[in-house]
Amino acid sequence: MQYLAAAARKQQLDRTVQEQCGFPSIVLMEQAARSCWEIIRGLEVSTPQPRLVVAVGPGNNGGDGMAIARLAAHHGWLVTLLHTGSAWKPVPQQQLEMLRAYPAVRWLQWELRAEESSRALADADVVVDAVFGVGLTREPAGTYAEILAEINRQRSRKQAQTVVAIDVPSGLSHELLSAADGSICCVQADCTAAVLPIDSLLYMPAARRYAGRICPADAGFPPEQLQQYREAELVELQDLPEWRVSLAADAYKGSRGHACIYAGSSRYHGAAVLAALAAGCGPAGRVTLSVDPSIDQVVRTRLLSCVVQSSEQDPPAGTTAVLAGPGWDTISGRGERLQQLLALGLPTVLDGDALTLLPDFPDPAGDTGQVVQRVLTPHPGELSRLVGAPVPRVLRDTARIARDAARRYYAVVVAKGHVTWICHPDGRMYVVDGMEPRLAIAGSGDVLAGCIAAELAADADPLRAALAGVLRHRAAGGAARDTGIAAEQLIELLRRGS
Repeated sequence: MQYLAAAARKQQLDRTVQEQCGFPSIVLMEQAARSCWEIIRGLEVSTPQPRLVVAVGPGNNGGDGMAIARLAAHHGWLVTLLHTGSAWKPVPQQQLEMLRAYPAVRWLQWELRAEESSRALADADVVVDAVFGVGLTREPAGTYAEILAEINRQRSRKQAQTVVAIDVPSGLSHELLSAADGSICCVQADCTAAVLPIDSLLYMPAARRYAGRICPADAGFPPEQLQQYREAELVELQDLPEWRVSLAADAYKGSRGHACIYAGSSRYHGAAVLAALAAGCGPAGRVTLSVDPSIDQVVRTRLLSCVVQSSEQDPPAGTTAVLAGPGWDTISGRGERLQQLLALGLPTVLDGDALTLLPDFPDPAGDTGQVVQRVLTPHPGELSRLVGAPVPRVLRDTARIARDAARRYYAVVVAKGHVTWICHPDGRMYVVDGMEPRLAIAGSGDVLAGCIAAELAADADPLRAALAGVLRHRAAGGAARDTGIAAEQLIELLRRGS
């Protein structure tokens, strides 16, 4: 499990390790560069003597780049250092002096040799972007903007070229992303060697596409300090066993939990079926589906192992978790029914139209003196309505907004999307890096809601249920052979992975 932190926290960590733990800046830089170099060295490059261009700025990110250039030259790569006429900061200046011990490295200053620099970028097998790091607060301009634009231009022209950003793609920062009207002057990386703790900005939905594949790089910070300064944790598919509920060998259906689902409407009966089928693939022993009379018969023909009852009926005795909202519509009476269900005090997952209704309740958080029992599963538009923020802000500041929503509604919030943030009211945050287009289909959210409901029914821990449900859903999408799948096929993939 990898740790994430915002840029300001990363900078605080760096200062603390230097000032209180006695780690010299040059030592941390050298360790980070070696870790980044191992990532670069592991790339698939077709030529026996790869051509590497390292674009550097005057700050510490540029110092990382010069150390990488030295390591590459030491291992026989053909290295070009692309720089500007700016004065170097003290620690990068030390790296510069060490790099001069390798006379085979070609030095190109953009302002003086722009055409030659462009040709070097065009000929490179690998381009390392070490121009700006996490401390950038203003948009790149002048020479720097020209370099970033040329890196992107040459990348788009040469399919075999790989652009590796160090820590973050140059030009990407929270401040610039917030001020942008849709586009920013930023390197488009194929891979980002992200120094631990990884900058959480890389996992904001609006920023994720710039980073490419994110590979953690270790600067040698003490583990205790890394843990202290972390703000979130990255959860990956291999972590699923840690979050899945453990079923006893002598378990029977009555001991595995009972999920009761309130879903579907005359317009969206498929949502009810998908949620119920997904719940049936999970650890819960029993599933009951509560639907309107208008869709009762069509739903019954699709479900064999699920009890179907009227949406006006309360959950059966022994119900351990409720799911409300998938395809529910916001027709008259839904708000009152939702309030009745919440008043039962059962662990509850709220999805779809239930999330549309929730902000209008006089006490949407319920009794905050109790333990957390709810999971909310909003997509960006629903999260926007829950907190009253525009969707673009939700996409670029998901962590903060989802965390605030978790506290406001006293629930675990699953801010779903191509990157999913899972936030607990106590401040714990987890990230699942989806980037799985096969899940971007109608009905996928209904399947996810059913997955989480089954997990919650089997074990009333909403955070564990949310993480396990999201990971199982993500694994099912990853198991699909092509992008042309329907949500119904996700059910079969869930069964195979259960």
